[in-house]
Amino acid sequence: MSFRKLASILALATLLTASASPQRRPVKPGQTGRNPDIVVRVRVISGGKPEKQNIQVDLLQTGGAVVARDFADDGGKVVFGGQLPGLYKVRATGMNFAAVESQVFEVFTTEFTHEEMLEVKPRANPAQNSAPGFVSAHDAKAPENARKEFEKGQKEMTEKKFADAEAHFSKALSIYPQYDSAYQGLGNAYLLQKKHQQAEDTFRKGLAIAPENPRLEASVGHMLLLKNDVDGGEALLRKSVAQDASNEGALALLTRAEYQKDNCDDALNYAKKAHALPGHREAFVHLIAGACLEQKSMPAGAATEYELFLKEDPNNANAPVAKERLKAIAEIAGQMK
Repeated sequence: MSFRKLASILALATLLTASASPQRRPVKPGQTGRNPDIVVRVRVISGGKPEKQNIQVDLLQTGGAVVARDFADDGGKVVFGGQLPGLYKVRATGMNFAAVESQVFEVFTTEFTHEEMLEVKPRANPAQNSAPGFVSAHDAKAPENARKEFEKGQKEMTEKKFADAEAHFSKALSIYPQYDSAYQGLGNAYLLQKKHQQAEDTFRKGLAIAPENPRLEASVGHMLLLKNDVDGGEALLRKSVAQDASNEGALALLTRAEYQKDNCDDALNYAKKAHALPGHREAFVHLIAGACLEQKSMPAGAATEYELFLKEDPNNANAPVAKERLKAIAEIAGQMK
C-alpha cells in the first residue's frame, strides 16, 4: 500500500478530534423515549473554586473520541443534554491540574438524568501546564489580566470561534509578550483559520522565546510537514516527544513522517505509543500501521490495525480504504487455503 493511497488521511490542518456517536444499545418497548441528560460534577480536591480552574469537560466515546465538550460552571457542573443511551467516559482538563478521566459507564434508556463525579487536584506550580515534564518559567510569571485573556481564548477555541480566540490570545501577548502558551494558542487559532504562514510565524516566535518548549517544537514540526519538509519536521517532532511523550498529536505526526521516509519500524513504534495513551483519539495511526505491516508481509497484524481504525473512527472519510485493504487481505488468505 503506497503513501499516495493514504495521503487523503494525512491532511494536517488540525489535530482536533472529530465528533463521534457513542456505542448505542437498543431501546426496548416501555422505556422512556427521551434521550437522557448526562450531568458531570467536578470537585476540586483542595477546596478551590471550580470557576478559578477553567475546567473543560469532555464527554467521550469508549474509544476516546469526543462526543461533546463544555466548560464547568461556577459550581463545577456541566450538563450534556439529550444524549443517546450507551457507553461513555468523561474527562476533565484544565490549565492548573492534570487530566482526570472516569471509568466507562452506561447511560440507560430508563434514565432521565445520569450523574458522574470527577475530582481534580490543582498543581502546586501552574507553570507545569505547558507539558508534562516541562516547566515554563515564562508562563509562571504571566500577570492575572494576561491569564484571563488566555483563558477566554481557550474557551473560544473549544466553541470553534477561532477569530474571537485569535483576538484574546493576541491581547494576552500584548500584555505579556513572553507568554509561551499564548503563542501556542494564537498559532492554533491561525492554523484552524487556514492562515498557515501566520501560524508558523507565531509558533516560531514562541519557540524563540522558549526554545525548549516541546509543544511549540511539535507545532513548528507540524508546519514543516505541511510544507513537505519531512526531515525538518521529523527532527523537531523527535525532540518534542523526547521531552513530552504524552503529546499524542506529535506522536501521530511522527508516525506519518516516518512512513513517508519508509521507516516503517519507527512508524509502528510511534503508532503503538499513540494508541497506548489515555484518551487515544488519533485513529489514523492504525491506518498507517496497517500499511507498514502489509509492507512487512504481516497481513494478520495489518488486518488488526485496520479493524482498530474502523472501530475507533467508523465514520472517517477513509474508512473505505481500510475496508478495501481488509477485503484484499481476506481474499489473499482465502486463495492460500
